[in-house]
Amino acid sequence: MTRTDPTDAPRQGFPLRRLLLAVAASFIILAMGCASFFVCLPAWLRFGIVVESCPAGRPVPTAWINADGLRRGVWRDVLVGEMAHYTVNRADDDRTAEVRAPDVSLSLVKPDGEILALSPRKSWQRGYGSARRAGIMLPADLPDGDYILRADTHARLGDASVDAPLPLYAPARVHLLTDRPLYEPGNTILIRALVLRAADLTPLAKRPGIFVVTDPDGTVLLEERATADDWGIVSGSFPLDEQASSGDWQIRWDSGDDSGTTTVRVEPFTLPRFRVEATADRPWYGPGDRPVVSGQVVYASGAPVPGAVLSMNWRTSGAWPPPTGWTDGSPGGLPTTASADDNGAFSLKLPVVPADLLGQAKLSTTLDAMDPAGDRVRGRLQLLLSQDRIQVQAVTELGDGLVEGFNNRVYLRATTPDGQPLRQVALSVSRAWDPGDPGITAATDVDGVAALQIDPGPAVNVLVPALPVRPPPRVQALGSPSVTDLLDGHTVDLADQRSLDAWSDDLQGCARFSTASQGRAGLVLRASPGGEIQPFAADDDVARCIARILLRRRLPPGSPRLLKASWTVVDPDIPHLSMTSRGWPAVPPTLQTQLDRAARDARSCLPEDLGSAPLPRRLEWRLSAGKRTVQNQWLSRARSPLSDAVVACVQSRIQGLSLDRPAAKDAVGVVDLSVVQANRFSTQAPQPTTMLGYELTVVAKAGSEDLGHTTLRLSPGTIPAVRLRANPVLPERGQAVAIELLRGPDFSGELPEKLVMTHQSGKTLVAKLDPDSRTASFDLPDDLDGWFSVNWSGATARVFVRAQGQLDLSVTSARERYAPGDRATLSISTSHAGQGGPAAVGLIGVDASLGQLVTLPGPDSLESLRDPVQTDDPAFGILDGQALSLGRVRGDNAAAATVLRVSAIPDPQDTDRDVRVQSVDSFDPLLVLSDHFYSALAELHAQVQSWETTAPAGQQLDNAAMASLWAKAREACAQRGDPIIDAYGRPLRLA
Repeated sequence: MTRTDPTDAPRQGFPLRRLLLAVAASFIILAMGCASFFVCLPAWLRFGIVVESCPAGRPVPTAWINADGLRRGVWRDVLVGEMAHYTVNRADDDRTAEVRAPDVSLSLVKPDGEILALSPRKSWQRGYGSARRAGIMLPADLPDGDYILRADTHARLGDASVDAPLPLYAPARVHLLTDRPLYEPGNTILIRALVLRAADLTPLAKRPGIFVVTDPDGTVLLEERATADDWGIVSGSFPLDEQASSGDWQIRWDSGDDSGTTTVRVEPFTLPRFRVEATADRPWYGPGDRPVVSGQVVYASGAPVPGAVLSMNWRTSGAWPPPTGWTDGSPGGLPTTASADDNGAFSLKLPVVPADLLGQAKLSTTLDAMDPAGDRVRGRLQLLLSQDRIQVQAVTELGDGLVEGFNNRVYLRATTPDGQPLRQVALSVSRAWDPGDPGITAATDVDGVAALQIDPGPAVNVLVPALPVRPPPRVQALGSPSVTDLLDGHTVDLADQRSLDAWSDDLQGCARFSTASQGRAGLVLRASPGGEIQPFAADDDVARCIARILLRRRLPPGSPRLLKASWTVVDPDIPHLSMTSRGWPAVPPTLQTQLDRAARDARSCLPEDLGSAPLPRRLEWRLSAGKRTVQNQWLSRARSPLSDAVVACVQSRIQGLSLDRPAAKDAVGVVDLSVVQANRFSTQAPQPTTMLGYELTVVAKAGSEDLGHTTLRLSPGTIPAVRLRANPVLPERGQAVAIELLRGPDFSGELPEKLVMTHQSGKTLVAKLDPDSRTASFDLPDDLDGWFSVNWSGATARVFVRAQGQLDLSVTSARERYAPGDRATLSISTSHAGQGGPAAVGLIGVDASLGQLVTLPGPDSLESLRDPVQTDDPAFGILDGQALSLGRVRGDNAAAATVLRVSAIPDPQDTDRDVRVQSVDSFDPLLVLSDHFYSALAELHAQVQSWETTAPAGQQLDNAAMASLWAKAREACAQRGDPIIDAYGRPLRLA
């Protein structure tokens, strides 16, 4: 047995460990050797990149950054990475690889160049691939502007940096306006923009933007940066060239994604030297009233325009048709001309308003005034005609209808015909079809609205009266004559033509003899030097009638004339007599001709609006053999609506009949006459209509004074399955609001346990619904105003909380009047909630005469800056949600009716916009290669020129010599400090 010394044990273990280490090292070397067949190990060890082929030269690092949804005051992830650009051969061959886990630092570059470091929420972690990811937050108090997000990377390969544009612009509303809407070439356009935050309508201080001015052809003539001041106001100007194009110019102020736009007109113009003003003596007129209009024509200085001539063009609007005589030029119609007196004043008396006026109608006119110099201006005037002394409109919860057997809530607005609300008056409402109905009385609020609870009972047939019939105006039967002088064949003298035209109205009655719908009547007029007329008429009844009238007229004195005049004759469209003749043994043709002519002549006895009716007398005629005289007598025939005066006139025209030759035998006969109505009066009159519904009589009284009454017609309504009713609808901040859930007959299902109230900002309140009273009570917050709404099962209830305090502005002048050349002084004061305070105020003043050329801005010019409250069908036609938001609706009843009609409240406006950032630092190896190569090429040219001066005669520049010169050129560039390397650090060489 061999014995082992214990001291030898360590020496036995040492070779084993060395063996294990050697095996491990061999395995590592083997693994690296195998990996080298697929990747370049030196590039991984030296630069930290994984590439298949080893780079030639040194790779170039670049950085990139990517982030989505960046906004101020919110943590968002940012991804940053570094890329390596390398080549394996050619200098213009660019390959890329990711750089492993670079160190990252992030900063924000402000518009003024200040750099603000951004710290990550946690340390930078490994993100997608080899990139780094971290959460960052932009400072919440950063003002709007164009920023730069800068990322710096640090890795084994080297450092890199990348800048990404970061526009930070909160959603805004921009309103742009100019000092006036009309300019001449050469004027300067003054521009001002107001920018407010969309979320709370507060001014956006220091908001940057750009003014852009575009001409009518679309050419941009100005792009100018402009930044808002502390009040969100931006000012600018643009001088127009003397040759500026006429047309509509567009002006914009762009800021981020928001923009304000306006259009101005550029064209040469002259302000009117004077103006015409006209007013009615009353705000409205009823049946039996006679409107009187007074006015004045004055210069811009206020001096009157004496002797100004005015012409009026009237028109009506509304369902009620005006009388035909108002506009057809008949005597007593609407005045069409007037003259101003020495003080420039004029007065117009209009016809009396007919008793058949129904509803309301508007009578408007344009007044064209011409001064003695021939200049013209235009004014406008509108008169209101109303059947009743008050007007009443209704709004109900049930589609503006009433439901039988149901306690309907009705809001009535009572006004004067011109729209002035009847405030604090008593309205009595009763059923028009029930004389015994005592009615219901309610008081109106400051907006003229009263609230009532009505059960109307069953619907009835309501008679709607028909509109009166207005026949079309009568056409002129004889036109202006065509006149020729037969002595010289030329056109008649202008004085003679004017005289014949002036007699046109007197000749119109001769058209009654016409036997055709259209024809001509002509005659020859012999005029003596004194102007006496001797007519020669053809065998034509119309011409003979004209000749009889002209025989008593005189033309202007002058040389003897022989004139041929010809008139166009059309059917006068007046009543005529139809005739039925019977004779035994027959009616002689000559007698029938005389009867026809006499019947045409008798048309002048018939009023224009006379209806068809038989003549109550019958003509009996008798002839005796050998005699020419016709004996006749009138016999009673039948009852007729024709008046005795009309009958007597017709009989007087049909007498003195005789034949052109003696009768061959005795004869007897009768003639029956009937009146035939004119065509323009034969249109069938509209008939009254009926509707199923309710007709209510509304009477307004102020104490014991009767203000008038009117009729209100309503249709049957329907009860929805679910309604929500709020009380009150105009609460104060912090007040409790009760929402009552009302079920209709068609309701089915279960009531909700809770109701949710949502503010226009998006904040919500939750309240439990009491199952017994079906009411939920909400305690409104103390710090929120605006619109709140509750929705459930298709029903909606809304309430509106008015803002605390109100901005008031007052402007006063130091003097009431100023003379030309004086300087006016205005005092402006602003207050909020009754206390004085700072505010931004803009004043724009233009010559009032400019309003005659273009529409000037009105009080609603800043409407676009308000929260849009959608009201598809305003209450009573004028009260909408926007008016309620602006404080124009003050009465509780009016506000409740307005809220019923609001269809959509403003959507919550975001306080900021998300910004997406994505940027990659650019790298182009050709840029470096080109710069360095051309620097060496310039030196090479110098070396070649030097060689050419020293080279032996006949020696040529070969490749070896060129290589030598290239080496000298590189050496010279290196001495100057010019790098002659490519983008990857390799020396440039000739190939």
